[in-house]
Amino acid sequence: MTTVPALVDETPLDQYVSTAGQTDFNFTYMIFATTDIKVYVNGVLKTITTDYTVKTAGGATITSADLPMDGGKVIFITPLALNDAVSLSRDIPISRLTGYSVAGAFRADVVNAEFTKIYAVMQQLERDLFRGIILSPYDAAGASLLLPTSRTNSFLAFDADGDLIASAGSVTNAIVSSYMATVLDDTTAASALTTLGVSAFVQTILNDADAAAVRTTIDAQASNANLSALAGLTGAANKIPMFSGAGTMSLVNLTDTAPPIGSIVAYAANTPPTGWLECNGAAISRTTYATLFTITSTTFGVGNGSTTFNIPDLRGYFVRGWANAGSIDSGRAFGSTQTDAFQGHYHNMVANQSSGSAGAGASYTTQATDATRTDLTTAAITDGTNGTPRTSTETRPTNLALMYCIKY
Repeated sequence: MTTVPALVDETPLDQYVSTAGQTDFNFTYMIFATTDIKVYVNGVLKTITTDYTVKTAGGATITSADLPMDGGKVIFITPLALNDAVSLSRDIPISRLTGYSVAGAFRADVVNAEFTKIYAVMQQLERDLFRGIILSPYDAAGASLLLPTSRTNSFLAFDADGDLIASAGSVTNAIVSSYMATVLDDTTAASALTTLGVSAFVQTILNDADAAAVRTTIDAQASNANLSALAGLTGAANKIPMFSGAGTMSLVNLTDTAPPIGSIVAYAANTPPTGWLECNGAAISRTTYATLFTITSTTFGVGNGSTTFNIPDLRGYFVRGWANAGSIDSGRAFGSTQTDAFQGHYHNMVANQSSGSAGAGASYTTQATDATRTDLTTAAITDGTNGTPRTSTETRPTNLALMYCIKY
């Protein structure tokens, strides 16, 4: 036996809440044998060697030379689950199976071990005493918490002196609030729910037999793969959910669903929306609008030649598809403008002249001529069918004025 260590004032009880997969738990008090510890998990007593082993603080196997030992480890054979309640309580058997021989050796180490063990038992008795119902040190002398002998079908109560007594009665004698009394005197669950202020609608839910019935009552959609996929997503800024298949969903960038930068649209308001600029030919920053500058470069104007560039100016313009090596409107540069124009042509006109005597000294001549003339003009007049021709400073089709905007 080793030299018996000093026994400090301690409570021989260690309690823990386990982490997932935890196996090792320290005990911080003195033991005299590996069986001096009772191990509980969630209130269930465990068996040494079957459920756990007791080791030194360093995790080594305990030998007789190690005992008595102040502190060590309980190591579970099967790892514990998350939040298991673990209690390690010293429980030295109270027995004395050997004694000192008459005229035998009276060894100090043996006597010290005996006394230390006695004090260790006293510590665990003190622990258990203070975990029970006891009188306060300030209670008057003569007060008692002894259980009454006759207590069948009775409540424990205290008399006028504060002593413990057995009181006959039933649950009707329980002290409850007046509101709770109105609940307890209800004869049916339905009337109790009404007393508690539970609405008729909620009562119908409580009466439903299963989840499917509850969903019918509240008109909720049954769970399916699509809802589960949506519920499984974790939201993020500037993301939207998108189904990538039946029962599968992912988050995509909000900008992925927007028009690409450089897109031009006709907008039905007189100010551009967020993320867009009016196509007014303005010179804008090559840095602030770097992505747009990468796309358009200086096609619509070089700006100041270094830090700015121009966006298209579509005020008063119609947009025409670029020929791009096509045969119609060929030879045009991308982004170039055109003025209004008529296709080149002549008008064929017939002039009839005549001459002869008109009397009173007047005469006329007649000449029939069918010739092309380029020097005859006149005002536009109706053809009698399509109304008065509309004339202006330009040639144009019927149109509607909207604001062209470019995405940046």
